[in-house]
Amino acid sequence: MGILKENQLKRRFKMKIMKCCFLLVLLSILLLGCGRYQEAPLDQQLVTQTNYGENEEKEPDFNYEKFLLRVDYEKGLSYEVLFDQHQKIAQIHELKDQTVFGTDAFDQLSPHLMEMSFNEDTQEDQVIEDVLRTLGLKESYKRFMLDVQFANGLQKSYQR
Repeated sequence: MGILKENQLKRRFKMKIMKCCFLLVLLSILLLGCGRYQEAPLDQQLVTQTNYGENEEKEPDFNYEKFLLRVDYEKGLSYEVLFDQHQKIAQIHELKDQTVFGTDAFDQLSPHLMEMSFNEDTQEDQVIEDVLRTLGLKESYKRFMLDVQFANGLQKSYQR
């Protein structure tokens, strides 16, 4: 009876060791998987925050450093634009819930913003007309809100 009990103890001990090894392997896989998951957003964050040529002084490409626009229409439709020249980021939220962001939005908006002719001295009516015309938006809006930081640092808001 002593030999039988000894064999059972050995089997239980082997089972416990096998369970521990299995759990250790499973835990290692989980930890490695979590580590890889964390790397992608970090790499993406580093890429988007990198500013090439920071030390170079050059004239701004646009009259505007920052451009934040919201135009509301009937039935809850709206058109929103966020543009930041220095961070090279942009976001467009169009009327039919289409959203473009990042470099695609920046590239899409850049020619339009360079085409806009208003500056900090332009009358509000002319600014609103220029923005709507250049972006191809209808004049039948319910509310127009534009915040602009010009290249000289002056900030202005236009609302109607």
